[in-house]
Amino acid sequence: MPLSIPLLSVLFFISASSLASKVTLKNLKAFDIIESPIRANHIPLSVTFSALGRNFSFRLNPSVTPPQKTEVILFQGQNVFQSHQVDLPNEFHGYLNDESSSRVSLLIGSRGEFYATVSTAKEVYMFEPLSYFEQWSHSQKVLAYRLSDVILPNMSLSYSNFPDVNKPKYLSSSSSRQKRGLPSEKRFCGLHFIADYSFFAHVGAFDYAKTVDIIVKTLNRVNEIFMSTEFFDIENGNVSKSGYGFYIKGISIETNAGSVPQEAFSAKALLSKFSRRSFATACLHHFLTFSKNQFGVLGMSWMASPALHHLGGICSSSNYVDDSKEGSIMLAPNTGFTSYCDSDGAQVLSSVAELVTAHELGHSWGAPHDPDTPECNPRAEEGGRYLMYTFAVPGYSPNNYRFSPCSRRAISRCLASKASLCFEDTNFAHGPLSQCGNSRVDAGEQCDPGRRTTTASSSSTNNTKDRCCTRTCRLAPGAKCSPLNHQCCTESCQLAKKGSLCAEPDQTASPCLSPGHCDGKSPNCPGPVPITEPGPRCHEHGYCVNGVCTPFCSGLGLRTCICNNAEDSCLICCSFEVELTNGERRSMCQPIVSMSSEVNQSTRDITPLNTSTWCLYRFSVSPNATSNASNSEYFFVADKDVNLPPEYRVVSVANSSAYVLMHLENNRPCAVGFCRQGVCVESRVRRVSRLWPLYLTTSTWSRILWDNIVSVIVALTFVVWVPLSCIVRHYDKKLREARVMAAQAGTPASGQAATHTDQVFVKKRRCATANQRI
Repeated sequence: MPLSIPLLSVLFFISASSLASKVTLKNLKAFDIIESPIRANHIPLSVTFSALGRNFSFRLNPSVTPPQKTEVILFQGQNVFQSHQVDLPNEFHGYLNDESSSRVSLLIGSRGEFYATVSTAKEVYMFEPLSYFEQWSHSQKVLAYRLSDVILPNMSLSYSNFPDVNKPKYLSSSSSRQKRGLPSEKRFCGLHFIADYSFFAHVGAFDYAKTVDIIVKTLNRVNEIFMSTEFFDIENGNVSKSGYGFYIKGISIETNAGSVPQEAFSAKALLSKFSRRSFATACLHHFLTFSKNQFGVLGMSWMASPALHHLGGICSSSNYVDDSKEGSIMLAPNTGFTSYCDSDGAQVLSSVAELVTAHELGHSWGAPHDPDTPECNPRAEEGGRYLMYTFAVPGYSPNNYRFSPCSRRAISRCLASKASLCFEDTNFAHGPLSQCGNSRVDAGEQCDPGRRTTTASSSSTNNTKDRCCTRTCRLAPGAKCSPLNHQCCTESCQLAKKGSLCAEPDQTASPCLSPGHCDGKSPNCPGPVPITEPGPRCHEHGYCVNGVCTPFCSGLGLRTCICNNAEDSCLICCSFEVELTNGERRSMCQPIVSMSSEVNQSTRDITPLNTSTWCLYRFSVSPNATSNASNSEYFFVADKDVNLPPEYRVVSVANSSAYVLMHLENNRPCAVGFCRQGVCVESRVRRVSRLWPLYLTTSTWSRILWDNIVSVIVALTFVVWVPLSCIVRHYDKKLREARVMAAQAGTPASGQAATHTDQVFVKKRRCATANQRI
C-alpha cells in the first residue's frame, strides 16, 4: 500500500504573458535613486546619507561570522561542469544612531554594490543597487524604497500533492515511534541554490559573481525571518527556542542555454522538472528561475509533514514515483523554486522575490497557510496578516514578515521529527576574501571588472580579456575608465561625451525622476535625477516631494494599510489612532475621504461618497504631515456602529458629491484577491483545497482516525455494505415470489399445471444462473 501524500504549495499566481527584456520600476509607488553611500575602496563602520525624505545615520559591526567561501558549480552542458570556491560578500549589522531599537543589515557585493535593509518601528527601508535590473546593469546608483510602497503582483495560493511512493529511504521500523524535541545543536538546514540559465541571463546578467551576490542577499533576508522566530519545543513543556535557519550548502549555476525548458510548463510540471535533477545531498534544494510557465506562478515547493512516512520538504530523500507516461521516475521531494519574472515578463523587486522565497521555504519546513482565526489571521490594527497568509501580504504591516503562532507550531512539529535527520550544528567553511578579481574596486585598484572578464581561463563565462583593465586591476595604457565599472565610459575606454544619456527612468513608473546625463568629466552617471520642483500627483494620489512619490497617507503623517473588509480593501485606507467615548485610544484602519476639488477628476480611480451607507468622520492632520496636507483636517468613513465621540462625527453633509473615496491601482492585493477598478476581485485560482484534511489537524480523535485509516475504511464499508446487501437480497426474494404468483394466477389449469409452470420457471432461473456463472 503506498504511503502518505505530502502537500505541495503553489504561491503567487500571476498571468505570465511575455518575457520582455525591458525592466521598469512599475512595482513601486515611490522610490529614490541615490549615490552609493560607501566608496568602492572603503568600508566604513558608520554610514550617513539622505534618501526618501529623511536622513539615515547608522553604526555598523562586522558579521559575527568571518568572511566565508562556498562552492559554486557552473553547468556548461550535459554532465559538463566546473567547480570553484567563491568568496561570499561582506556582511555587516548595526542600528540607527537616533533609534536604538532599529536594525540595519548591510551587504557589500562583489563589485562594491550596496545592499541594505533598515527596519524601524514604523517602516522597513530597502536599498539595493540599480544594476540589479537588466537595463541598468552597469549603473553604480542605489535604489531606495519603502516596503509599504511595493505594489505586489496579483497573487493567489492553492495546494496539490506529491506523487505516491513506496517506503521512504530514511524510514525505519522504529523511527515513527521515537519521540523527539527540538534539537539544541542541529539548527542549520543546508540550502542548495540552483540558478537556471534564464535566471543567470536575465537577473545575473551572465555574471556568476553578481548571481552569487543576489543569492546571498536573499538568504540573509530569509534567515532574518527564520533565525528570529521562536519555535515551540512541544515535547519539553513548550519551551521557546530560536536560532534555527539556513546556511548555503552550495550554489549551482547553469551557464548553457540548452538547459532552458522549451515548452511553457504548468507550475507543477515545472517543479517536477526541477525535482528530477540529480544533485548532492542537501537539506533542501531551491531553484531560482526567470522562465515563464502556463500559469505564471512565482513560487512553488513541496510541503513538509511531521510524519516521517510523508515525503516532502526538509530532509526528504529522492524516491521513485510512478508516472503514467514515463513509468518509474526519480523525484526529489525537498525541492522548491522562485521565479523572478512577473506577469509582464519584467523582473520583480528583490524584496518581492525574498518574500516569495521565505514563504516557500516556510512550506518546506512544514507551515501550511494560516487559518482564518483571530490568533493567526489578525486585523490590520493588530499587526496585519502573517507571512503564510492564504493570499498575498502587501508588506505594510510588521506581521507580514513573521510566522504566525499556527505556523510556528506546525514548523516546530516538523523540526522535532525531522531536523535530526539532516540539520547540522556547524556553519559552512570559512576563507579569506580575495581582492583583485572580485569585481569590486578596492584600495589600490583602478578597475576590477571581475574574473569573468579579466581572465581567459576555462572558468570564465566570457573568454575574452577586458581591453580597459589588466589582470592586475590597473587601467590599460591609454584607458581612462572601464565600462564594466563606470556608466559614463565608452567601449574604447574613454569618458563619454557631456550630455550623453546614461540613465532614463520610465516616466510612467517613476514620474518624480528625470533622465541622467554624463558631465564629460567623471565616469560616474549622476542619474536618474530626482525632480526638485513640486511635481504633479503620482501613484495613487500621492505627491512628488524632492523627487520621491510620497504616498497619500504619508502626506498626512499616517501609515498606509489595507482595510479588513473585502468591500473596502481596494480603497485608500490609512492607519491612525482615535480616542473612544470611554477614553481608550484605539488604532483604526479606515478609508480616507478627499475633497473632489483636490483630486484629478479625469481619473477613474475615485468614487463619490454615498452618505446612505457610510458615516463621515473627521480627524486632525498629524504634525508630521508633508506638503500633501493642504488642510488642517481630513475625513474618513466608518460604519454607523463605531463607538467614537460625537466631536468626530460630521452630522450633516451639505453636498455629498464634494467628497470622494480614492481607489488603489489595479492588481494591488486586497483582502481576498486583487483590485479591479476599486473592487476586490477574488482570485480565479482555487483557495486552499487539501486532499487529506486530517493531515494538518492536531486533535486526538483526528490523529487516531488518521493512524488507523485502513480500519476506519473497512468499518465504514461494513456499516454501509452489509445493510445494503440485505436490502437487495430481500428485494430480490420478494420480486421472485411476485413473479411465481403472477404465473400461477395466469394459468387456467389445475394445480398440476401450476406446478409444472413453476418447475419450468425454476428451471429457467437455474439455467440463467448457470449461464451467468459460466
